[in-house]
Amino acid sequence: MKTKVAAIYGKRDVRIREFELPDITENELLVSVISDSVCLSTWKAALLGSEHKRVPDDLENHPVITGHECAGIIVEVGKNLTDKYKKGQRFVLQPAMGLPSGYSAGYSYEYFGGNATYMIIPEVAINLAVFYRITVLILPQHRWRNPCAALLAPIMRIIIQRLMFMNIGWESNPAVISRSWPVPDRWALARLIMPLTAGASRRELWW
Repeated sequence: MKTKVAAIYGKRDVRIREFELPDITENELLVSVISDSVCLSTWKAALLGSEHKRVPDDLENHPVITGHECAGIIVEVGKNLTDKYKKGQRFVLQPAMGLPSGYSAGYSYEYFGGNATYMIIPEVAINLAVFYRITVLILPQHRWRNPCAALLAPIMRIIIQRLMFMNIGWESNPAVISRSWPVPDRWALARLIMPLTAGASRRELWW
């Protein structure tokens, strides 16, 4: 599959690159990227090149694709993943991989980044689901638009910062208020889920 990407070749050196992706392995996904948002950390990586902690050396021979807040459509599924993923499913990338190396989509991989027409989601990212750090989230076909989905990660960060500011923790009793009755809107649900992951002991949802 031919792809066109924005890749980092070094300090302040971002180029448009067009090339053939390799065939995926039995534990990888080939995806089409429909929407990718712009994060300030991508600009920082482009300025620093390999001096950025997530950007590897040897960029001249193995440039890395930029972009990590993205959504799109699954094009091809490795044969070992057909029980989890299907061709045509829509997905959003959860970019915080949490690897000891610090490597992550959009900083560290030649074939894995959101500023691309097509990219390969590697086995290391797929396997993170085992540890409940799911990298590839499948979207309901009828509810999410790709540009909205690509903003999921930054919006979650905003919610997390607000939770920290409000000091929500294990003894907290948060109330999440929404006017979207009878159907909860997606951001109201996000505001509900995040306090729970922060350890809130009582859960009340007011409509």
